[in-house]
Order: sequence, then C-alpha cells, then structure tokens
Amino acid sequence: MMRSRLLLFVLLTAACLFVLQACTPASTPTPELPPTEEPTLLPVPPTEEVPPTEVPTLEPTPIPVPTEVPAPPNGQIVFRYEANLWRYLVDSGVLEQLTFDGVPGDYGNIYDNAEFSPDGAVLAYTKGENSFMTDFTSGSLMDMTAYGKFIKWNGIGRQFFTALGDMTCPPVENLEDQALLNFDIMRYDQSNLSSVSNLGNIGGGLKFVSTISNDGQWLVANSCGCYSECGSESVWHLPTLSQISSPLSFPIGGIDFSPDSSQLVLGQWQMFGYQESALYTASSDLSSPTSIYNRSETAPIRQEWSPDGTMIAFTLVEIDPLEMSATERMVILISPNGNEQLLVESGGAEFLAWSPDSSKILYTQEVGGVRNVFVYDRVSETKTLLPFTIDAYSDGAVDWGRLSASDLGL
Repeated sequence: MMRSRLLLFVLLTAACLFVLQACTPASTPTPELPPTEEPTLLPVPPTEEVPPTEVPTLEPTPIPVPTEVPAPPNGQIVFRYEANLWRYLVDSGVLEQLTFDGVPGDYGNIYDNAEFSPDGAVLAYTKGENSFMTDFTSGSLMDMTAYGKFIKWNGIGRQFFTALGDMTCPPVENLEDQALLNFDIMRYDQSNLSSVSNLGNIGGGLKFVSTISNDGQWLVANSCGCYSECGSESVWHLPTLSQISSPLSFPIGGIDFSPDSSQLVLGQWQMFGYQESALYTASSDLSSPTSIYNRSETAPIRQEWSPDGTMIAFTLVEIDPLEMSATERMVILISPNGNEQLLVESGGAEFLAWSPDSSKILYTQEVGGVRNVFVYDRVSETKTLLPFTIDAYSDGAVDWGRLSASDLGL
C-alpha cells in the first residue's frame, strides 16, 4: 500500500511538471543593439579670446586755469603842445615830437587838424592853409598842399578828402569879387594819388569846410564874409550840389556824421557867447530831427560819434543866461536815441577824442591854466592821467589812432 502511494505521488509530480512546462511561453530572443554612438552636436563658432575688462582709473577733471588774453594795443595819440605836434604811444609811454617849426599865436605857423589814417601808418595835418602827411613806416614827410587842404580820412583804406581851390579874399576895394570864391571837394587814395574823384564844386563866396560824411555824399561848411565874422554851418548834398534847408528854427552847428553816413548829430551854432540848446540827431539830409538831450541853461558843443556808431560824446556847457558865458563844463556820453546817458567828468572837463575801438575817450581838464589830458575807460570805468599837457584851443589837433604795422613790429 505504501509502495502504491509513493508511486502515485511520483506520477502526480511528474504530471504537474509537464503541465507547467507546457503552459510557460517560449522566451523571445533579445536582439543585439547596435553600438552606441556619441550624439552629433551643432558646430560652435570659435570663441575669440577676450582679455579681461580693465576698470579704468578715473582721474579728477582738471579745473581750467583762466588764460589771460592780452589786450589789444591801445594805439597812439597825436596832440599839439607849444604850437607843434607830438605823438604818444599809449602802451609804451613813449613821447615823440613830430614837428619843430610851429609858432605859438601865429595862425599860419600853428599845426592843426591832425588825424591818423585808419591803419595808423600815416598822420595827416595842416599848417595854416598847407597840408602835410608823415608816413611812420618810411619816415617820409610829404607836402600835400597841391592836392588841396586836408579835411579827413574816409575810413576806407587810405582814402581822404580835401578842399582844392584858392580861398584868398580879394582886396577890400573889390569886395564884391568874394562871390567868385569857390573850391572843389576831392577824394584821393594816399597809396595811389592818381586815383582821384572830384565830388563837386562849392561856390558863392568864402566858406570853410567843417566835415564830410564818409561816403562823400554830404558836406558841412560855414559861410563867412571876407573881413567879417562867419555864420552858422550848413549841409550840402554833393551829388546835386544843393544846400539843404534846416527844419530847425535856430542856426545849426557842431555837426558830425555817423560812421555809416546815415545820420548826424548837431546843436545850436555857438558864436557870440553861449545860448541854450538841446542836442539833436537827424538824418543826414537834416530830416526828422530828434532832441536826445535837453537841460535848461546848458548847451552841447564838440559832439562826436564813436567809431562803432553806438554812442555820442560831447561837452555840456552850463551857461549864465545873462552873461551868455560858461560857468561849468562836463563830458557826457549818450546813445543816439538818448536812452543811455553817462556823466564822465565835470569840473571844467572837455571831450577830445574817441579811441579807435570806441572803448575809451580822451578828455581834458584845466587846472591852473594847464590843460591836463585823461583817458576814461568805459569797460573798467577808470580814469587815467596821461603824462603830457596840450595847448589851449588845440582840440582839432588831437586824435587817437591805431598803431601801424611797423610800430607793432610786423
């Protein structure tokens, strides 16, 4: 029995193993994988080797030191002392006597009407009825009398104006012949005297030219009678040779033209003592006169435009109306419209001349019978006494010009 059970157990175990094997699926062979390749990467552009950024060292910004710009040369001044002409070099302080034969008190032997050419190289002046020029570059002295009596330079190169004609009065017994006196207004170029223009003839008797506009269109002259006194000034239009009628009710005088020749400044003619007057500007033909300065019991004299045309300088005379005499003189600067006014000096001061750049003026102040000369600087508002004195009644012999190229060492 035991043997039969054992045999049966063996047979059952074998049968179970057979069934289990039959039910198990056959295993699938695993395919061989190809060898693994490294992944392909996109090409990388070559990298430039950048040096490490240096942090700049910041230096402090230097504070600019102001550079002193040298001032332009102050030029040269001509004046008359003891009937002769002298030259003063403003920057160096050098004084130079130019003429030696002047005779005090003798009209025919007193130098007057001195004026520098615009470039400062030539000084023109008169002695009696004769005219001369001194060239500082060559050192030559030229007698210019044959070209007429010098009036002024016109501001263009070395062009200048003269009055050419014989103005000698006839004998008293032939006094009616004075109506025949006449002269031509000429314009020359000093660097080429063959370059000449006759601007017109002024006739009708004895006349003395006061000034002329830079453009040569307008002339100022006062009419005189031979062996008698002179009258007030009059304006002439040279292209038409016509005398302009003044719209003002008083005799006019002290006329000066603006640098551009478009305007003039004037006051009342002062001849037989002083009379009260305003200061006027007007067009060059005397139209549209406008009062720009008016103060009771005063009168303007020696009015003059600045070279740049922005200001007018003049001497204001305070008057004793009963005596018609001067009680005080003072120098005033005023704009052409009258809006800007400045009292420069009083106490017997009189205007003399403008500096070439319009930044300064010359004026004189008489102390103890001596006419001292001062510079007033409009920029610094300072006054400087110059180391020379001038003759009485020598205002026309004073001028302030530029230094010539030779004086500058050029």
